[in-house]
Amino acid sequence: MARHKTPMYLMLPPEEKDRLAEFSTKVGRAMSWVIRDALRVYLDAAEADADLMARLRSQLDAVRPDPDNIGQTPAEERQPPPPAYVR
Repeated sequence: MARHKTPMYLMLPPEEKDRLAEFSTKVGRAMSWVIRDALRVYLDAAEADADLMARLRSQLDAVRPDPDNIGQTPAEERQPPPPAYVR
């Protein structure tokens, strides 16, 4: 017997999960229904204009930092944190 639905596991930041729970309560649906419906709407929009999505993706990829340079600021160029963050 084939499954009608395939389970997926989703990780959300706590504030997004709270937002999702609040919205699902407001509309009277389960969180899984809200996620499934939102994903369907998003994919419909993305597939309708795949060229736009590809252009957006290329713009996002263009600003990715070089992983080899992350955390490589020389000590003399580092600034101490502002006083409000000093503990």
